[in-house]
Amino acid sequence: MTSSKLLSRAGTEAQARRGARGCRIQQEAQFIEEKKPSWDAVAINPPYVLGEIIHQCDKPESLNTSVAAFYE
Repeated sequence: MTSSKLLSRAGTEAQARRGARGCRIQQEAQFIEEKKPSWDAVAINPPYVLGEIIHQCDKPESLNTSVAAFYE
């Protein structure tokens, strides 16, 4: 399923980063197709995007996967 379909299905509950990534990939492909530049386009997608823990967590076992990896 494309990002556009996922975003339209999720509405305001959609994850902004996931949608932005999908839109960027589409725009990049369109640019390459139209302009045919002499250089290569490369996308670097980080495996984790970390930030402050925004949910209440009473014990380490309650941490989500990405935060728990750094806790350990």
